[in-house]
Amino acid sequence: MDSLTEVSIGGRACGDMSWYSERYIKCTAPPGVGVHLDVRVRVKGQVHGDTAWLRRAFSYHAPVINGHQPPPP
Repeated sequence: MDSLTEVSIGGRACGDMSWYSERYIKCTAPPGVGVHLDVRVRVKGQVHGDTAWLRRAFSYHAPVINGHQPPPP
């Protein structure tokens, strides 16, 4: 992860962040639950503000269980 850039969702840090351009960042969302969570991108050392917010921009889908198998006797 770029030590000058931090990305978080709902206050929890993202992992495996890649910075592609000033308009495109990709990261792995942290485990969590919730809807309408804020996304924060912080770039340290910027002259004109260092934090951008996307308010209420991310929601986790509820988990889906497709089946189960009882343990063997």
